Amino acid sequence: MARDAGIEVGHETYAPLGEMGGASVLRLVGAGVDTPVRLRLETPLACAVAAVRLVPDQPDAQGVVVEPRVRVAARRVLDYPAVTAPVRYEVVWDVPPADTRFGMAGEEMLLARAHAVLEASGGERVVATRLLTRRWYDAIDPGLDPSMAGRAGAFWRLPAPVAEPLADFQRANAEAVPACGYCVLRWELDLLDRIDALQRAARVHGSPRVTALLGRWSAAPEQRTHRRPCDCRRQNPGRVLPPQTPEHELRRRLTAARARRAGGPGGV
Repeated sequence: MARDAGIEVGHETYAPLGEMGGASVLRLVGAGVDTPVRLRLETPLACAVAAVRLVPDQPDAQGVVVEPRVRVAARRVLDYPAVTAPVRYEVVWDVPPADTRFGMAGEEMLLARAHAVLEASGGERVVATRLLTRRWYDAIDPGLDPSMAGRAGAFWRLPAPVAEPLADFQRANAEAVPACGYCVLRWELDLLDRIDALQRAARVHGSPRVTALLGRWSAAPEQRTHRRPCDCRRQNPGRVLPPQTPEHELRRRLTAARARRAGGPGGV
């Protein structure tokens, strides 16, 4: 079993401007009773590990904060206790603004190299490595990692009523924006309705990470790729198409949806 040891990573690469900290979930898999596996974090000097909680990989398990053994102080190489059963490490990062590049829009930095290290009679061996990075974006930029939402359901072990619509939202959000003004209204309203439903499901099932992820979303159609032709009557004169919502009604619904998202009155 130990030969299949590795690391599964739940990590948000993208963060809004001003957010210097963060958290990751690192799951060690394939650990066996005969060959313990430990987590090793190698971090740059500009990044600090604020806390690490070790949690057995089972439902409702309680975790404990663990302290590392500093293997190489100059390079910030930290070894955590070896385990023989599947576990997850909940890592909290702190990125002090020691370098003016960090935290700027478009800049990316390495948070850590995470290693799965096998311990055997012949010595230790690194069997898997994952790079954890952080990239900052401006609040109006919709360019979150496009696969982030799709991965979240698996890594955060979300219940199906949250994970499935979250993946559906990610697929809809990844589509190109319609070319005409009428269809842009329909497109944005559809995404906002999906967010409303997701937020309700996240509250019912206690998924605050999903609420935070959706809170960063921005429509920003002017910054996206557009597609042609649309499937509305305006772009297809003479074609027999299903009845479509009048534009004034679309605008009314979109006004209400934007207001709900903003937490107050809104307009189109």
